[in-house]
Amino acid sequence: PLVSNYYIFLAQAQLYKGNREKGLKTFNKALELFDDIFITREAAKNFHQFGNDNRSEQVLNTYLKSFPDRPPIIFYLQAAHAHRKGEDPAPFLENLKTNYADKTSGSPAWFLAIYFAEIGDSDTLFEWLNKSFDRHEVEMTWLKMEPALAAYKSDDRYKVLAQKMGFE
Repeated sequence: PLVSNYYIFLAQAQLYKGNREKGLKTFNKALELFDDIFITREAAKNFHQFGNDNRSEQVLNTYLKSFPDRPPIIFYLQAAHAHRKGEDPAPFLENLKTNYADKTSGSPAWFLAIYFAEIGDSDTLFEWLNKSFDRHEVEMTWLKMEPALAAYKSDDRYKVLAQKMGFE
């Protein structure tokens, strides 16, 4: 592809079709070719989602140095990496909660939910997922595919949300 966004779509299709190595390799290739806010942000997220936290953190640090924009996804990744390293994620979670209170775009409730899914706090996860649904946050379209939610698909609360979203 000649456009960075197409690399994002290609890499994500590879990842979600089960070809983890090929998808992560495609993100690495895109990062070599493009110095782009979108590819950098999406690569940091996808490296994290698909189990390469060290690479995710490297790409996130590049993002933080290169781009001033701080959407909710960035605070989520900072919280996730802080938690993984045994550091305090609270400042990043507070930023997400502030984004939610301020009705900031970028799905702050969704990213709070995903953080709590990753740390195994199901009650807080579903509290934030419901808030994300109520706000019609765009990231809710990933409900069925989000890797962090795979362990919760048998939970009745998940089933109710999936049904509300129109998923089987």
